[in-house]
Formats: sequence, structure tokens, C-alpha cells
Amino acid sequence: MARGVKRGRPVERHAAWIPSAAGLAISAYLLVLDIFAATTFCLTEYVCGTVRGSAYGRILGVPVAAVGVAFFGAALGLSLIRTAWRGRLLEILAAAGAGGAAVFVALQLGVIHAVCPSCLAAEAAAFALAFLVLKDSPRPHLIDAAVAGVLAAAVLSIIYVGTPPRPATSAYATGLARHLAASGAVMYGAYWCPHCREQKALFGSAAILLPYVECDARGRHAQVERCRARGIRVYPTWEFHGQLVERALTLDELADRSGYPPPP
Repeated sequence: MARGVKRGRPVERHAAWIPSAAGLAISAYLLVLDIFAATTFCLTEYVCGTVRGSAYGRILGVPVAAVGVAFFGAALGLSLIRTAWRGRLLEILAAAGAGGAAVFVALQLGVIHAVCPSCLAAEAAAFALAFLVLKDSPRPHLIDAAVAGVLAAAVLSIIYVGTPPRPATSAYATGLARHLAASGAVMYGAYWCPHCREQKALFGSAAILLPYVECDARGRHAQVERCRARGIRVYPTWEFHGQLVERALTLDELADRSGYPPPP
């Protein structure tokens, strides 16, 4: 019987490293792109940048990709070591990761209304890890894992709901918007882009003063040829002195890049 128990969980012992390594590679790739403000390879035009550049692309200011690197790195380490306690810890970690992945999938489908294939691949790796680790776990372990998954999902949801983008004061937003236009900065976007709306929302009523260029032919006052000439692929894309930044920016970043003094 003891021998049978040892054989009962071969997947956890020998295969959990596979989704862990895959998720780590994908997360590291996305983190590098975030660091260098690069574009994600995407099978559908525009949406990858929308997801990565959205308000949900960071957790308390930390890129989601960095959290993924830490999570999958820890899971990979636990899946490779051989100690008496690592299996239990890996179960809890995998369940929490699956709970977080469920939140990210729900955000893409229900809130951002855009899907990033690379992000979904990382989330699929988290689900696969949880399945491999938990498929043969005893009932008490499954209950503990379920609690960990629900708790992780709840905490992540509370963080996102509790830290929405906040507009600047009216005077500062108005001054910054006018300065951006006067300095030659340009915001390229599309009327349907969720994060373009979030970017404008940071300026409140002063958003109308932004140097905005509509890139979708169906949008109002569209300048499609101008967008094509600049090679715009991600919405929103900011241009400062000929340099393109393919993501949404905080007000502090906009002020810094355009040379506008920060609020007192």
C-alpha cells in the first residue's frame, strides 16, 4: 500500500516543472517588453497593447509580468526540490496562482474587452500547474487549496477595485493638457480603445485639450494616413519629439517626458 501511495502522485513530482518553466518564460518575455516599452507579438491587431497598457497591467504599481516571474519562479523551484514540505507548499501556491489567473482572464473578457494571447498563455500555464499539482491531492488538501485560490482572487479583485485611476486636479490637468499640445506631443488612439478612454479620464474635463489623433477610419475626425505614416500599431501611442511610446502613461510620466513641472 505504501508503494501505491508513492506512485499515486507522479505528476506533481515529475511534471509540475513543465508549466512552471513555460509560465516563467512567457512572464519574463512580457516583463522585458514592459521594461523596454516594446510591442507584444499578437495574432489580432492592437489588442495586446490594450491589455498590457491598461490600468490592470499593474498590481500596486508592479507590472503583472513581474508578479508572474516571481510566481512561476517559485513554482519551478518547488517543483524541482525534494523535501517533505515542498509538496504542500506547492499545492497552496498553485491554487493561489490559478485564482489570480482566473481574475486576469475575467478582466480581459469582461472589463478590458481585449485579449492578449501571450497573457492567456501564461494564465493557461497557471491553470495547468494547479491541475497537475492538485489532481491527486487528498480532500483536506483540496479544501485548503480552494481556500487559497478564492482568497487570492478576492484580494486581487479588491486591489483592482480599490485603486482606480484618479484624475488630477482640474488646474493641473488643464495645464498639462495644454502643455502637451504646445510641446508637439501627440496621443494616437482609437475611439473603441478602453485604455484610451482611461488615459483621457485622468484629465477629466481637460481631456478635450489633449493633442489626440484618431486612427480608426470609423472614428470622428480620423487621420488614418497620419497614423499609418507613423507606424502606429498599439493604442494609445504617445509621440514625444519623434519618439513613440506604445502604452498609456501616468500623469507624472507625461509631465516628465514633456518637461512640465509636477504639481506642488
